[in-house]
Amino acid sequence: MRIPERIGWLRSLPGGSGWLDGLPTTVEACVDAWGLSLDEPFEDSFVSWVAPGRSADGTGVVLKVQYPHGEAEFEADALAAWDGNGAVQILAHDRDHHALLLERCVPGTHLSSIGPDDAIGVLIDVLPRLWVEAGGPFRSVADEAQDWIDDLPTRWQRAERPFPERLVDAAIESLGELLADVEATVLVHQDLHGDNVLAAEREPWLAIDPKPLLADRE
Repeated sequence: MRIPERIGWLRSLPGGSGWLDGLPTTVEACVDAWGLSLDEPFEDSFVSWVAPGRSADGTGVVLKVQYPHGEAEFEADALAAWDGNGAVQILAHDRDHHALLLERCVPGTHLSSIGPDDAIGVLIDVLPRLWVEAGGPFRSVADEAQDWIDDLPTRWQRAERPFPERLVDAAIESLGELLADVEATVLVHQDLHGDNVLAAEREPWLAIDPKPLLADRE
């Protein structure tokens, strides 16, 4: 089984080497459990091992095995909440292996490959369809803002104070204002850009790879 070079950087992260070394076993377990035949993995993934293939009945699918990290923790839950409305369908989920079996987008062209005016029109259609009412297990933008408030001074110190401390203070003040004003009303994608929307057959365009959050509408 081939592991794309682009995800090799994960060895620098906690648990990354173990995750990469265990990938062949993880993928084999998913193939056996879901009756898959897989093609070569995609080269453009950065934090996951992702490969197209087919299920036992010949349906086109994509297997995505995630490096475990906070932003990916509830991707499967978000896709289930959207249930194919504006985003790819999730067909199965193995939480223990951090593995998702997804609908395959064909031809899979990135939205970033078309002109900006047309791309904006697509996003105007897709974005509102992802704004669904949701509760747990998703984190809110207030949770994220509080984490940034807590973490910024430490990161600034660790980076050897690359800019005046007043900028850290200003950022923390702005985040505090955000906390006071935020209304976590709907589920949002949080990473919707031209490479995370693909051309498909079921619908013209579908969102992939969410980093879900409860927040105001994007």
